[in-house]
Amino acid sequence: MNRGKIDTLNPDAWVLYAILHADRGRGASLRDIIASADYLNHAILTFEEMGGALSRLAPAGHADLRDGLVHPSRAARSFYRRIGQPGSNMHNVLQRIRDYLGARALPGPMGKGPGRSASAGRPLDRAEFDRAVTTYLGPDRT
Repeated sequence: MNRGKIDTLNPDAWVLYAILHADRGRGASLRDIIASADYLNHAILTFEEMGGALSRLAPAGHADLRDGLVHPSRAARSFYRRIGQPGSNMHNVLQRIRDYLGARALPGPMGKGPGRSASAGRPLDRAEFDRAVTTYLGPDRT
């Protein structure tokens, strides 16, 4: 389903950027995260990219999948408020997020498939993810 190029060296930075961009202080739906990733990078996240990133971001304390929403941590939200102001250069923001994540080593290998979220106690569900993509793109484009 990937219709563009997600940063394969660090998909976690793109996913966290999309989560923070989609978050409105109450968590972000998978559909809104997919839409944000598409807006930011003109690419549709794959299940492996999203699930793999969440499996590393959650145990590291950056984001948490619960109640059907992805909730960035307070620290990640605070960091994003400092660097992600409207009009900020997207590439600079992404680099700052990469640096932020690099300074806080993430568990697990990069780019590996979905794992279990330590804080949520469940992995990303493929059917739930596929519904979110279909809702965003529409049934004729998936």
